[in-house]
Amino acid sequence: MLDTSKFKSHGLDEQDSASLMHRNEVKFMLPVSALVDCLDLLSSNYTVLEINGKRNFHYLSNYFDTESFEFYRAHHNGKANRYKIRIRHYVDSLLSFLEVKYKDVKGRTHKYRIPIEQGCQTYREFEKHKEREADNFVQRFIGQTFSQLTPILNIGYHRVTLLGMNVEERVTIDTNLYFSDRGTGDSKCLCKTAIVEIKRKNGLKDSVAYQLFRSRNFRTTSCSKYCLGMALSREQDVKMNRFKPILQRLDRIEGLTSLKTQNGQKGLAGYDKHSVQNRLPYHYSLLSRQAKSSNKLSVIGSYYEQY
Repeated sequence: MLDTSKFKSHGLDEQDSASLMHRNEVKFMLPVSALVDCLDLLSSNYTVLEINGKRNFHYLSNYFDTESFEFYRAHHNGKANRYKIRIRHYVDSLLSFLEVKYKDVKGRTHKYRIPIEQGCQTYREFEKHKEREADNFVQRFIGQTFSQLTPILNIGYHRVTLLGMNVEERVTIDTNLYFSDRGTGDSKCLCKTAIVEIKRKNGLKDSVAYQLFRSRNFRTTSCSKYCLGMALSREQDVKMNRFKPILQRLDRIEGLTSLKTQNGQKGLAGYDKHSVQNRLPYHYSLLSRQAKSSNKLSVIGSYYEQY
């Protein structure tokens, strides 16, 4: 658990005033252990989101793609004007949204979303009156309806959100990342890795957080959590040349080269749910089964709390 005790707090109202749905953003991938002194240094320039005494929140995202992984391939190939489609669950708040993320030709990120019934993870779980709204919403952006897309990947993590005191800026810190492939059933857990995202309307390099992480020689990464999860779980099905340096960095952080599967593979290829079962921060397959209950997100949240 990250120590944010030195930070002053802010609430949802303050955070919503800096929603940054249209923004520039940059990502860093670094060891969780490296965040200890970084957080101390950031506490004089940022506040931390606190709700009902909590500062570390549970997120769950369901990603969708075409059968040919068009959205993944667009990112891997460096294509401008690319999209990602997901359902985002704010587990602690019992809120769910269908979201479209769009990266324009200038590299700016635009996020659009509509509220949906809490806990719905597929199109089939939508209430009837929401199906057409979801289809029309997605079709406006990609020319295909939501029902034409395939559930590909589930991603869970814990998030701490910082807000700039004197500038419209957010810093999100994601830990305990867990990936569950909807097609293969493969699961991956990253217990030692943090993904830090800095989000601003303009002037990313003016960010105190950006300057701090660069001064520590942490390199930025262009690999999204969706693409990272795909590269980890679908290495036999998708191209991943563009992300190999990132995967090698991840290998060093997680110490995966010491892990072996029955066929003797090492490193990322051998990082499967059986060899690392005792390292999982939470077991997603259990959450998936329990999420079929009437109050999906509250059940999911109760299982998160066990870890």
